[in-house]
Amino acid sequence: MSWSAPVGVLSAHPRFAAVWFASSVSMGGVWLQILAVNWAIVELRASPSVLGWNSLLLGGPALVLALWGGAAADGKHRRRILVATQSTYVAMGCVLAGLAYTGRLQLWHILTTSFVGGILSAYDTPSQQALAMALVPRERVGNAAALDQFSFNVMRFVGPAVGGLLIKKYGLSVAFVLNAATSLLYVGALLAFAGGPGGPAARGGRPDLLGGLRAVQQVPELRRAFGLVVLASVLLLPCLSVLMPAFVKQDLHGGADTLALFMSSSGAASAVAAVALLMVPSRHAVLQMVGACGAALGLVAMVVLAHPLRSAFAYAGASFFTTLLLASNHIDTQRFTPDDVRGRVMSLSRTMQRALVPVAALGLGMLADRWTTARVVFFAGALIVPLGLWRGRPLRRSSNEVVV
Repeated sequence: MSWSAPVGVLSAHPRFAAVWFASSVSMGGVWLQILAVNWAIVELRASPSVLGWNSLLLGGPALVLALWGGAAADGKHRRRILVATQSTYVAMGCVLAGLAYTGRLQLWHILTTSFVGGILSAYDTPSQQALAMALVPRERVGNAAALDQFSFNVMRFVGPAVGGLLIKKYGLSVAFVLNAATSLLYVGALLAFAGGPGGPAARGGRPDLLGGLRAVQQVPELRRAFGLVVLASVLLLPCLSVLMPAFVKQDLHGGADTLALFMSSSGAASAVAAVALLMVPSRHAVLQMVGACGAALGLVAMVVLAHPLRSAFAYAGASFFTTLLLASNHIDTQRFTPDDVRGRVMSLSRTMQRALVPVAALGLGMLADRWTTARVVFFAGALIVPLGLWRGRPLRRSSNEVVV
């Protein structure tokens, strides 16, 4: 895979390009709102465990609804599903903006919208993945998945960078309004470009709910990829995302601008890693092992350095290696997944992450209430290294691979 191959997908498939662009902008709004919600929880003087509860409410519903969400994504109504879910995101963003602007925003408002958002995401996320890949030929799926990961990680930088400045100057309400606006843009792109000729093929009947599970069981590369998702979801991602506001405020004594620095540096490092992935060969097993170990060492260094700027640099390093791990793993998952079960497999992959991260974050948050966030992050990082070396070992080349 080279730089020209993924970029060539955009010029060769304009419908995919339009939907990809709108989805990328919408993802920037999502990252902006993540910053706003997490900071609102901290500002309301909630304990670190509340961050875990919020994450659980956001990701928990997907654990129950994963099979149905994935099956719906493999059906003929995925565009309707996306229009409905994204329109609801617009409404919720406007409600939160109004509450924040009038000074009436309370913790239960945030937790309620997170729970509703979790239900929506069980259908929204697999439908996005299946729809985007259906807009390109099978042989270009790896390239399209690489672009998807590139935009995801670039927006990890853009969203928090813009959000931190806006929240500091104008308050939380602006962040919620912008997120609603980006979702509205995505709805427009879906209506204009995701249907008609060149759009996803409609499938009749009701997809088998367990088809995704069988595909993971039968394809060794998918089993390996799912094992890495478990590792990252239980130990790595809770420390990098959910517990980070508490670490910044309680251990580094920073404010919203410090948290924005952490998230922006993380996004910048992730964007660099995503660019690198556009230009490396399609075999990613070594990158995944390096990514797991490098991310773990970055977490440990962040705690040991215990200084806003130096810890932010270590956090950026951890984010760089995390992106190498997760983005290459996501690309491989897309490449090895059969087309007819793509929605169900991607739903399972995303659900494992969204369900395991909040559960693990809740447990780690409770430990942080007792031990401090810094100690929890340090020991989680130390544990990831041996597990990453074990679970990330390469497999022999598979005949199922689609070389792109």
